[in-house]
Amino acid sequence: MRYGELRLPPPLDRWVECVWTAESPAVAEAGFDTIVPDGCPELILQLGDPYESLVEGRIEQQPSAFLMGALSGPLRLRARGRTHTVGIRFRPGGLSSFLRVPLRELTDRAVPVADVFGARGRELAERAAEARGAPDLLRAVEGFLHPLLAPRARGRAMAATLVRSRGRTTIDALAACAGVSTRHVERVFRDEVGLSPKRLARVVRLQEVLRRVGEAPGRWVDVALDCGYADQAHLSRDFRELTGESPARWTGSSLARQFTDPARLDAFFAA
Repeated sequence: MRYGELRLPPPLDRWVECVWTAESPAVAEAGFDTIVPDGCPELILQLGDPYESLVEGRIEQQPSAFLMGALSGPLRLRARGRTHTVGIRFRPGGLSSFLRVPLRELTDRAVPVADVFGARGRELAERAAEARGAPDLLRAVEGFLHPLLAPRARGRAMAATLVRSRGRTTIDALAACAGVSTRHVERVFRDEVGLSPKRLARVVRLQEVLRRVGEAPGRWVDVALDCGYADQAHLSRDFRELTGESPARWTGSSLARQFTDPARLDAFFAA
């Protein structure tokens, strides 16, 4: 698989981590990839053949252009031909500055771009398909995002604090820092992040585990303790819930490995 990331200029880089692309030829029998939650909503354009997802035991074809809300658990995907994917990866809390829908309504959902952004979304898909290289693609994405930008700082700032702490900041600390109640923090996260503070903290802590293991494979016990888990059993429970696999069996699919590469996660934690 050929994978790459492009950075948007300020001010968009405050809310968007990157624009990524992935391409691979068709394979005869592609297996399912496991995408691990990271708190980042994404706008996905499938310029090749659509993917299939496994949802509660049912296989469903994904739309060719869709908005994927923040994941609360693993997402199982399978390529069904030649893949050419463009993704706009929003930072946790970043999508709310481009969309006034409460993000809790998008959690774990893939919604067709046209249903959310109308003609503007269809135009983005067309311009991305016509792009002849990275500059064209970035211009298409910037032209799509700039008119929609209406900054909302609360959720983005709180989520960034939690991400930079590797998931260790408590909801009480977030509330005290913002001068609001814990109930207010919960409401902001539901509306502007799409995950509760507790769930995002667990997701972020797992991403730190994957970053560390990516740098030093096999050090599960040390990593568990360093990342704030009570013991390896605690890590195993969280790991299985958020990835669908045990730490010992985790290898990561070709696409998942790109998303959990230590270099990518360094950028993620920079928030």
